[in-house]
Amino acid sequence: MNANKPGTYLVLRADASRPAVADFILRTELQSDGDQGIGVVFRFRDPANFYFFVANQNKGYRLLGKKVGGSFAQVAVDTSRSFTVGAVTRLKVVAVGPVIQVLMDDTPALTATDSSLPSPGRVGLMAYRNPDAFFYGIELVAL
Repeated sequence: MNANKPGTYLVLRADASRPAVADFILRTELQSDGDQGIGVVFRFRDPANFYFFVANQNKGYRLLGKKVGGSFAQVAVDTSRSFTVGAVTRLKVVAVGPVIQVLMDDTPALTATDSSLPSPGRVGLMAYRNPDAFFYGIELVAL
């Protein structure tokens, strides 16, 4: 298991009603009928600079990672759990300054401090080798 996760990203466009954000709360519901990676991207400046969270049931992990200057790196990982295939999971990411917290079904999943990408960016959805990923709604609150 490593942070090299060149998945498929659906990134929301930034506009007047949804500006790029540095400090935010991002909420979505996700579900996968497959056991590969599903998650979100955030502080997405361009394809070479962003953070991401992905859960992978097949490999049994939750990973908070980053891509900076085109290179992937791990920020935090939990290899004791992932997600439940077929179940809808509430995902919440809170980023304030260098502190990033991920919650799944209102339970802390990962917390890390990283200041590699402090500037505002866009948010979006992510699938890694998972054509069975579904997302239900997305809510973004700038802090």
